[in-house]
Amino acid sequence: MTLLAPWFLAAGAAAAALTVLLHFLARERPPVLLLPTTRFVPDHPARAPSRAMRPSDLLLLALRAAALLLAGLALAQPRLVSPKAALARIVLVERSRAVARPAAALDSARAWLRDGDALLAFDSAGHVLAAESPVAAPDRWTGRGSLTGGLVAALRAAAALAARAESVELVLVSPLVRESWDAATPAVRAEWHGAMRLVRVAAAEPRAGAVVVAGAAGDDPVAATLALLGAGAGAATPAVRIRRGVAELSGDDSAFAAAGGALVLWPDDPGGVGDTVGAIVAPGSAAGAEAVVVAPLVRHPGGAPGSGAVVAVWADGVPAASERPLGAGCVRRVAVAPPAASDLALTPAWRGLVERLAAPCGGARDLAPLPDAARAVLAGAGGAMPLARLERRAGFPPLSAWLLLAAAVALLAETLVRRPRA
Repeated sequence: MTLLAPWFLAAGAAAAALTVLLHFLARERPPVLLLPTTRFVPDHPARAPSRAMRPSDLLLLALRAAALLLAGLALAQPRLVSPKAALARIVLVERSRAVARPAAALDSARAWLRDGDALLAFDSAGHVLAAESPVAAPDRWTGRGSLTGGLVAALRAAAALAARAESVELVLVSPLVRESWDAATPAVRAEWHGAMRLVRVAAAEPRAGAVVVAGAAGDDPVAATLALLGAGAGAATPAVRIRRGVAELSGDDSAFAAAGGALVLWPDDPGGVGDTVGAIVAPGSAAGAEAVVVAPLVRHPGGAPGSGAVVAVWADGVPAASERPLGAGCVRRVAVAPPAASDLALTPAWRGLVERLAAPCGGARDLAPLPDAARAVLAGAGGAMPLARLERRAGFPPLSAWLLLAAAVALLAETLVRRPRA
């Protein structure tokens, strides 16, 4: 057994010892003597402290001392622990679209594992993998990675290891690219009080496929904007297919998305009324800031389904474009129709919005390596993280609660046993 706050037990023992000493001072009524006169005797109860050879009220003494000792032991937070290993290890592997070869990344992660270590994988959040059973790796992962989500999962796993290890080492297997880093990453990294071993794996190559627009008229504003952007110029394989004026998938569209392409269903006939909110917003990504368009746009009456990932919203929060996965790719539905006769395609805001709506699945990719300063923040300094800190955060141990209950019972019994004093 170990005590997280042993000074509370010392204080309880000192209080119990003081109680025992006080019980050696007996305040008893003196023996009655017959006096010839009583006019010189004060009219109040006569008591005088005296030292006794044995403590008085042994049962009361036992109850009071037991209550103090039990309370001190409870506040000392005892924990029943088994022998701990000196060092445990958490291996954190990124399974996102930024990884070039998933099988190689998993092999690198397993090479660091030992008996009793934890294996975690993360994309936008962390997931526990079975360290002893092999996991089949796909040809590629499609989710977007988040170092913040992975570090949060590692902190939770470290708290679970506190009962069987003195310290823990973190190994990060990742391509270490910009899109996995966000504004919260440094703050979450600071919660890991130790160094981190960085194992860099190959990053995926940016997909340079073309953006193909099908069913567009000659003066289509979406096609005109993409032409100004030069989207996919010189690429032989289309990565994004935009279907104008189509609301349902064809068999060819489904096959295109299932093979890893991004299929965008974008109506060209408004069929609704002009928007009165006045703006549409596409949230920013690692590749750039958010795009905000204020223009006389028209909401499609069908709207964008809210069940998928929201890509763009109207200013009142209603989804203007959403995306859901299909096979290795995705289907993106856009519920905003630009005005046909307008110079909107020339504005930077509209071009930024179209660039996001015509991006590959999961949004624009930023697969550039992390700068040296960010990698230094991840690596940190020092050695393995001591787990005693996390053990103190685990809350009041159950054994302490039972000890406090026993102390309360002892105090209640002391109240009942205490003799009335005259």
